[in-house]
Amino acid sequence: MSHKFLPPASKRPQGDCETFIKAIEASKNSSLSGEIDRRARQDDHDQAYKWCELRHCLGRLYLYRQASEAVVEVTMK
Repeated sequence: MSHKFLPPASKRPQGDCETFIKAIEASKNSSLSGEIDRRARQDDHDQAYKWCELRHCLGRLYLYRQASEAVVEVTMK
């Protein structure tokens, strides 16, 4: 496929996904991660559950990214 027919990277969905995954990666040791952890431990169990699920989903997305990079790296060898 010719690149002249593709929209700019900023307009492609994978560009948004890449930005989102980079944000997850950057937040792992940030105040955002600490805030998610704090909210996941709150006394309101319904709210805490939602924050635990968010933390779990963000971690899952990050691991999918690592796995996909490993697959690509192996196929490039």
